[in-house]
Amino acid sequence: MVGGEFKELLNEVLKYLKRFTQAQTVDLDMLLGQIDILEVNGLRVVRKRFSSEVGILKWLPPSIFYKASYPFTINPLERFRRELSFFNLGSGRFYSVPRLYEVDEGSLIIVREYVDGRKLSYDRESCELLSKALAEIHSRGYVLGDVKPSNFVINDRGIWVIDAEQAVVTSNEVLFGWDLILTMFFASYKYVVDVENFKDFIKSFIRGYLGSGGKVLWVKSMFSIKNLGIALLIPPHTLKVLMEELSEFIT
Repeated sequence: MVGGEFKELLNEVLKYLKRFTQAQTVDLDMLLGQIDILEVNGLRVVRKRFSSEVGILKWLPPSIFYKASYPFTINPLERFRRELSFFNLGSGRFYSVPRLYEVDEGSLIIVREYVDGRKLSYDRESCELLSKALAEIHSRGYVLGDVKPSNFVINDRGIWVIDAEQAVVTSNEVLFGWDLILTMFFASYKYVVDVENFKDFIKSFIRGYLGSGGKVLWVKSMFSIKNLGIALLIPPHTLKVLMEELSEFIT
């Protein structure tokens, strides 16, 4: 099964690499450009194009190295459908998603509401908002897969999920743990020289998560075998702190 999945992935990569090599030059703006901010009738909107080229450049490494941990996809149609599915779920009590204005499956384009605000920063406000948002998302049967700070916006209306192209429907607690350990990975580098505040972040985040619908089993799954690939990328001294602080909640 694993061999078949890898062969399918390799064939898809080779197909698009062949297309690149047939061209005399490679337009990096074309390869990397996926989002345009436009103004339509005085309204700012975001137009997102799901391309094969972006899929390879952005998602090939995690698709290879973390295939056993999370079902990443480089396929543009699948990424399009995943984001559309999550956005169509609608906003929840603890998070919001942008309004959709136009969906073109033929061209793999989504035009959505532009959300103004600041990027997630793992401060106290962000911690509270993110913990509750992830708890609700998981309780609704979704996992985001990609929880990097730039995929969220915070403003006076709360926290927004603005990118969900790797989101999937699941009941697998290990995948919920993936979102959580990846969150701790990003936070650990913010607090890499500030261990005491990292302790406070962990406690506040887990309390908010468990208090908003998250389950202890999902928290425990952060350190499942499949998620160790991310856990071991956390700096050793902060990983030690994480394990110590989590013991308060999972023992």
